[in-house]
Amino acid sequence: MIIVHSDGSQEALGLGGYLDIGIHDTMKDLIVNMIGAIVFSVIGYYYVKQEGKGKFASRFIPQVEK
Repeated sequence: MIIVHSDGSQEALGLGGYLDIGIHDTMKDLIVNMIGAIVFSVIGYYYVKQEGKGKFASRFIPQVEK
């Protein structure tokens, strides 16, 4: 792993590997998060469409006990 500065000088970090490996893992995390957001958006859409009468979405919505 080498850092090249703007003046052309190089500096070795001594890590012995690649830093871009984490990018692949991060992309997988982003894709999983996107799928979860789409699923809950669809559930929320139908909850609002049914004016809160649906049973499935109400399980995920916190209620204040009186």
